[in-house]
Amino acid sequence: MVDSLVEKGLVKRERSQADRRKVKLELTEKGESITDNVNEISYTLQELVEGFEEERQNELSHNLVDIAGKLQRQGHLSTALTCQYCRFFERNGGSSDERPHYCKLTGEDLTEEESYSEWVHGEGKIDLMAR
Repeated sequence: MVDSLVEKGLVKRERSQADRRKVKLELTEKGESITDNVNEISYTLQELVEGFEEERQNELSHNLVDIAGKLQRQGHLSTALTCQYCRFFERNGGSSDERPHYCKLTGEDLTEEESYSEWVHGEGKIDLMAR
C-alpha cells in the first residue's frame, strides 16, 4: 500500500540515519492537496447530513453501507480501517470454518481474507470523517 502511494507521488519515505530500520512517511504537496480537498468535501457533506432528521440520517447511513459494501466486493473501494480493528468485528463469531468471523454492523459472517478488508463507518449515524 505504501509503495503505491509513493509511486503516485502522494507520500515520500525518509529513512532514519540514526536507525536504518526506521522509516518516516510524509505527505507530499500533491498528497496534502488531495487530503485538503477530501476533507473540505467531507466536512461539507457532514454539515448537510446533520441537517437531516434522525430517521433520514439512519436510512442514508444504511444505504451508504450497502453501496460501499457492493463497491468493495467488486474491488472498486478500499477505505481506512480493517475489520480486524473495528468495534463491530467479532473474531470467531461466524457460523462456519469457511467464514469464522462476524460483523455485528452488517450481520454477515466473514472469511479470514474479508476480515482484513478496509472499512470506515459510524455507529447509529453517518460519520463521513474518520476521527
